[in-house]
Amino acid sequence: MLQAILNGKIGKLFSDLEAQTHWRELYRSNEDFLTASVFARLSYLPSSVFWQILYGAVISEKKLPNHVGELKNIQFWPRWNLTKRKQKEPDIFIEFEKVNLIIEAKLPFNPQYAEQWAEEFWAYQCDAAEEYEGKDVYLLAIDGLSDNFEQLETEANQILTKKYNFSDGICAVACSWQSLLSAIINQFQSVDDSKTVSQFLIHDLKESLALHGIHDTHWLKDIGQENTLSKVGKLQDSSIRVFNTLIHGETIPMNDINAALIDVRKAYRLLYLYQKSVLDLAKEIADGLDFQQNCCWTPIQFKTPPNRDNSPFKDRWAWDMLPMYDVSFLFLREGVNKEKSVKVGECLLKVHIISDNGYQEKGKKEPNPIEFQATENSDTILELIVIQASKDLGKTWVNIWNNNSTCNFDTEQLLRKYEMLLIRKEYCLAELSDQESLNRVLEDFKANLCERGIELFPQ
Repeated sequence: MLQAILNGKIGKLFSDLEAQTHWRELYRSNEDFLTASVFARLSYLPSSVFWQILYGAVISEKKLPNHVGELKNIQFWPRWNLTKRKQKEPDIFIEFEKVNLIIEAKLPFNPQYAEQWAEEFWAYQCDAAEEYEGKDVYLLAIDGLSDNFEQLETEANQILTKKYNFSDGICAVACSWQSLLSAIINQFQSVDDSKTVSQFLIHDLKESLALHGIHDTHWLKDIGQENTLSKVGKLQDSSIRVFNTLIHGETIPMNDINAALIDVRKAYRLLYLYQKSVLDLAKEIADGLDFQQNCCWTPIQFKTPPNRDNSPFKDRWAWDMLPMYDVSFLFLREGVNKEKSVKVGECLLKVHIISDNGYQEKGKKEPNPIEFQATENSDTILELIVIQASKDLGKTWVNIWNNNSTCNFDTEQLLRKYEMLLIRKEYCLAELSDQESLNRVLEDFKANLCERGIELFPQ
């Protein structure tokens, strides 16, 4: 923020602010804030570490050089003369001992432009290159590229040739904010986070990126990678029957018990990876739909685990210790107070993860997974629900979800009792294995909301 203020990037944002504007939303919508907050902090790191992060973030076939020496200077939004009357302003100019770097950064869904690259590069040649004669210069494009990076580079070089008679061309490389975050994490994953100043910077970097919806997300597709599954190990079909037999007091050979316990260890490791992905996914969904406040979570089929002062043995099922088997997360939007009366138009988002819809409950006894539908005939389901108030209510959101103890909202009850609108849609969780597939699901759900009269992102 300091660099944005010093370089005149703040004032124009305040001229047309509406009364209800939230600072978080203002911050999230501005690429200059993200650029300044991330690169100002990166510049505090040792030069070699800073460069290795940039080097590791590049996702284009063309790469940066391995070693560039010490950081000499960093300028945010330098102004270079393109002509006598026109200036160009790249986001960042970084001078290292051996190379210079021009950075043009965009928010993830804002496009890069070949003409902008060409003009910034030519302005550098006109107004700055003489000072750095003989030093290589790279243009680093951050986000906004889709699959057209090589095409943009070609178009930019054509503009340089035709418009400015400059045939040497741009040496461009590309990264995303997501790949930059991954490079930051990879660089510091083995550092003790309680003892180094760098780790405080890393925390701030993660928070800055998270405010713009860029997270260290563990996707479901990562679990399916061969190296991950090989480390966890393959589970045996017989293990569940071994424990079911033990529960009923029958004798099992020691070798079979040992083999089943190996599977237990594998299962817990696989379950951790799965639950980490599900938690990250729920947060990504909430951010993608612009719900910033996580207000409540609860298991659906079972009770929440008892706290440490209460017995897990009395009137409890073993299922109660597996709360994410069937779990819901509730989110509200920025500025909504869950403890104040609900206002007309306010919305609540429910992200419901059903890990196994083959679950079957018979009567009041504890369900036995042996009796469940076969796993290969079952599905893992994501259910998305948005609830919107049709009028001002005398109830708070806390009242509403406390009266629905499992957060298993009933459409008819909401319509009848609270005059609220509910939109619900299910997706197979396998459809949400990465960022691209999540984007498709979010666009589909947004379109479904619009069809039903709920506009989350008014124009």
